[in-house]
Amino acid sequence: MQDDTSMVFEVSEFVDYFNQTIEYAYNRVKIYGEVSNLKLRNNIIYFDLKDNFAKVEFWGYASNLDCPIEPGMLIEVISTPRLHPKFGFKLNFFAIKLVGEGSIKKSADLLKERLLKEGLFDESRKRNIAYPPSSIGLITSIDSAAYADFIKILTNRFGGIRIVVKDVLVQGDKSSDQIIDAIQKFNSSDKLVDVLVITRGGGSPDDLQYFNSEKLVRSIASSRIPTLVAIGHETDESLAELAADKRASTPSNAAELLTPSRDVATSILDNELKSLKSFISYRINFEEQRIGSLYSDFINSAKYVMSEEEKYLDMVEEISKAYDPKLPLKRGYALIKKDGVYINSETVLSLKDSIMIETSRYNIESEIKTLEKKNGQK
Repeated sequence: MQDDTSMVFEVSEFVDYFNQTIEYAYNRVKIYGEVSNLKLRNNIIYFDLKDNFAKVEFWGYASNLDCPIEPGMLIEVISTPRLHPKFGFKLNFFAIKLVGEGSIKKSADLLKERLLKEGLFDESRKRNIAYPPSSIGLITSIDSAAYADFIKILTNRFGGIRIVVKDVLVQGDKSSDQIIDAIQKFNSSDKLVDVLVITRGGGSPDDLQYFNSEKLVRSIASSRIPTLVAIGHETDESLAELAADKRASTPSNAAELLTPSRDVATSILDNELKSLKSFISYRINFEEQRIGSLYSDFINSAKYVMSEEEKYLDMVEEISKAYDPKLPLKRGYALIKKDGVYINSETVLSLKDSIMIETSRYNIESEIKTLEKKNGQK
């Protein structure tokens, strides 16, 4: 018997109608189960989620998978159910949460092994952190005990440090994205802080699994600003801690690693002041001795130069005396002038020329009576 109330669709119409209905009723669903039949094809991941009685198929872009998964792992998937025109009913996943300590550890180990091969955790990549820093970028929940402990210890130990806080979730699906966004904002600031501190208190592996997020780990590793990650748990280190430039065991320990205590700082300053005073005293004494030595050398050099100049002047005086034309007059010689000019070998003389004879005591005017050339000179 035909049911005239049944709705009749063409196939494509039914697909559209079904998707509109399912999207309205179940826009986003969380499904928990065990991974099976995992495949990667053209940057798209396909897998099934199953329990003891059923299985459903999932697909999604690899970029939406922020932690490695493998068959047998227990996960919780946030997805949207869709009926595909050609491939049937599947769920499009947007985010995946690991469930259970075993799955969380296995996923972290897989990612750790891959990042180790890339050298992301190498000690050679670690940078020094200013001690103490003049400014700190603090990424945490301001409502947490971790925030209160860090601020309290830091203030008690060392004052005057500028602290810029980004309030974020530190657990839950949105925590890693918020922390990544805070890191990016600090790194894009015009005035960079000296260090980024990412911190939260302890928690279960389920609470802390978001600090093994691949996107968060890479964001910490690529930060322009040196990083310190402090998560209050005493078990295995998270991958975020391994990627950071420095790791602290607790928020309080982070404050202790960044700053000296006031007593230690005071003691260091006292010792530095004593060393500075001693150095200044030494330098003053050294410079006094050096200046004294330079002054003594200058005096000795000046005396030597003056002595040499005196000798030179004496020599010049002796030479000038030797060349003094008046000096021979004292020994009985005379100088003869004609027309006011001293006679030399080139002077032309004639009989009856008037000449002046200069002795040491007299000037004698005379007339040439006789003139005879010597030694056959013409």
